[in-house]
Amino acid sequence: MEIQLESEIGPLRTVVVHTPGSEIESVTPASAEELLYNDVIPLDDVQQEHTQLMAVLNRVSAVVQSTDLLRQAVVTSEQRRELALSLMRPEVRQRADSGWLRELSELSPEAFLQAAIQGVPNRRASFADFLSRRRYDIPALPNWYFMRDAAMAYHRGIVIGAMAYPVRRNEALLARAMLAPYSPVIWDGSCARDPEISLEGGDFLVARRDLLVVGLSERTSAAGLDQLLTALQQYRTEAGLDIPFEVIAVQLPHERTCIHLDMAVTQLDLDCMLVYEPLILGRRRAPVVRCQVVPGKPPRIFYADSLPAALAAAGMPVQTVACGGVDPVVAEREQWLAGTNMFSYGPGKAIGYDCNRATLEELDRAGFEIVRADDVLSGVSDPLAPGRRIIAVSGTELARGGGGVRCMTLPLYRDPVD
Repeated sequence: MEIQLESEIGPLRTVVVHTPGSEIESVTPASAEELLYNDVIPLDDVQQEHTQLMAVLNRVSAVVQSTDLLRQAVVTSEQRRELALSLMRPEVRQRADSGWLRELSELSPEAFLQAAIQGVPNRRASFADFLSRRRYDIPALPNWYFMRDAAMAYHRGIVIGAMAYPVRRNEALLARAMLAPYSPVIWDGSCARDPEISLEGGDFLVARRDLLVVGLSERTSAAGLDQLLTALQQYRTEAGLDIPFEVIAVQLPHERTCIHLDMAVTQLDLDCMLVYEPLILGRRRAPVVRCQVVPGKPPRIFYADSLPAALAAAGMPVQTVACGGVDPVVAEREQWLAGTNMFSYGPGKAIGYDCNRATLEELDRAGFEIVRADDVLSGVSDPLAPGRRIIAVSGTELARGGGGVRCMTLPLYRDPVD
């Protein structure tokens, strides 16, 4: 499987997804906050909405399930044993007996992956375990269907996320197992043990091969970005990209409303971005820092007036479309429902939630044709026809899970943009 990604909007060829399974039913009202959920969401409704999204994606690209890639990493019993050990909670790993490890390693690849994602319950094999309030020995991963965060593709390589919260640590380990056989690992955040180091894919936007936009958020730290920058310089040199490049960093407030940059801005076309205006253009907009890297010289770092100003100075001027329109209350509500979190499958072509009506109306005024998912699936509308368009998919329950279409998609191959 080839990896190639040098923009957010190049025509999509391969994308990885994960259909939500019973792992999301591990979320309870008492555990929702710890598991980074906004609410308890019904599995049947979430699966129905995700199935429609996959059907739309299948009309524009090859869609790969994460488990299909992971299966190649757990072919042998020794591979399953080693991965099981890495996924165990530390206190469980210390007491793991050979019989239990053998039992896990002798599972079929399909059954093993189901256990790795949906969790292995506490065996209660000792007094300490029996009296523990711990529900799982290998935790369930209810956030795994947000495929964007644990891995990022760039050029011909991949970056493995350093997850900010322990409940998502195993996602990075699975992402490494899933993708490392196919591509050079530019930086492996799954190995990071310093709590000050974090980096997640929702904060990683590839504007051009030589221009990245990164969010500094509650999920991605400046220390994490520094490590990535060092790794990128080495990778670019080894890959023959020994030319200047730039990273634009947006310093987001540490608030639940904007956990990642793609909850505030998504690129839709070469010259168009969907933005949550209070954070990107308003009087209290997020500070923006530019970092220019010239091989052989120290990076040059300085403030910019705004994200659009920084992009224009980097040779990429953009028009902005406001999530939720001009009404601040509507904008705030639709931003919370991932109104900005759309996924581009080609220049000027993207997929977003139909529940964000005001945002879709703003995009219509900006020249995007709004197309219902059902019309794409029935053949009434061609998603690849010339012109700008937004495909509106059902997403009310998915949005309640805390993410949008970009959150749920990991693009691995895009054609270059003319």
